Amino acid sequence: MNSFLGLEVYYNIPLSLFTTFRIGGKAKILAIAHNKNELIKIISIAREKKLPFLIIGQGSNLLFSDEGFDGLVIINKSKEFKWKSKDLIEIESGITLEELFYYTWRRGLSGIEYLAGIPGTVGGAVRGNAGAYGHSIGELVREVKLLGQKGNINAIPASEVKFSYRNSTFKQGNFIGEVIVSVTLQLKPALDKIKLLKVREMDLQRRATSLPSLPSAGCIFKNPIICDTCKRQEIAIFLNVKEEELFKDNKMSVGKVIELLELKGKQIGDAMVSNLHGNFIVNCGKASASEIKELIFFIREEVKKQLDILLELEIEIFPPPKFNSL
Repeated sequence: MNSFLGLEVYYNIPLSLFTTFRIGGKAKILAIAHNKNELIKIISIAREKKLPFLIIGQGSNLLFSDEGFDGLVIINKSKEFKWKSKDLIEIESGITLEELFYYTWRRGLSGIEYLAGIPGTVGGAVRGNAGAYGHSIGELVREVKLLGQKGNINAIPASEVKFSYRNSTFKQGNFIGEVIVSVTLQLKPALDKIKLLKVREMDLQRRATSLPSLPSAGCIFKNPIICDTCKRQEIAIFLNVKEEELFKDNKMSVGKVIELLELKGKQIGDAMVSNLHGNFIVNCGKASASEIKELIFFIREEVKKQLDILLELEIEIFPPPKFNSL
């Protein structure tokens, strides 16, 4: 298409090349936006041509179908940032969390160190309220700038964004058709820069030893929140485990549950439940999206049958599976 002249564009390219799962059929069109202006231009073209489009960052936390995507996939690499004050930073949505950590660390600021190991971009992290170690990015957000459907930029204060566990108003569809282009975060002065690096190093070490090295999309399911004390006790007794080993702040560890239900190592084709972490499904070689989805469905049904808990997906699947609404 002549509209894409001057942009990095590919046609009928496998999406498996751009996702951490290394799975996915072909995208009809794939464009890489290297800066905010290119991102806005590509989205404008898609809207003008009435092309369905999806925006991804590092390709983590998602699964494309074997049929691919009959539209435009945009890879967001817009990475500019500016300091609005000593501890207030506005960053474009394509910056990775690891890059953001080093930007803020050099300035002697804390807040990102717990999130730096998550393989994703700021835009995706804000949309899904990514987090680790009891912290989430929503705690730091002060403003989000959105590209509106008419090409206008709208600044949304944090007070209008509802963040919850691995969720936000953006993910729930409250701003349909609008795209996150930048985010302003409020950070705090670090008491000890060396300690921040140690936190980062500990996270890297943990991920190297307790998370799978085979291709995956990260945690498949959200850890469900069980507020009912009797229900928590009932689950712990059924699984023959101490309640504190299974729950933290009312959140049930799905990885631990899958382990206790002896589902680690369960395999369908080349899709397998990781032996290192029960909430990870890995691609052992040539897994298809269909095999991954079949394994997800199996785990979900088994947990429902054994514990009467319906697990919610943390990863996103395109197109969304029918079982997501059961």
